[in-house]
Amino acid sequence: MRCLLISLFNWFKFYFLISTNVCDLVRNLNFQESDLIFESFFHVFGS
Repeated sequence: MRCLLISLFNWFKFYFLISTNVCDLVRNLNFQESDLIFESFFHVFGS
């Protein structure tokens, strides 16, 4: 049970790191189209 919690925590940490990095990348690119694509992408996978 403890191992499961630890792996879940690590997975969320990993996912959070990736999502914030992707958001920063998109912001730096400043492409409105890719912003919309990533917004819908995170909307689908975030809910």
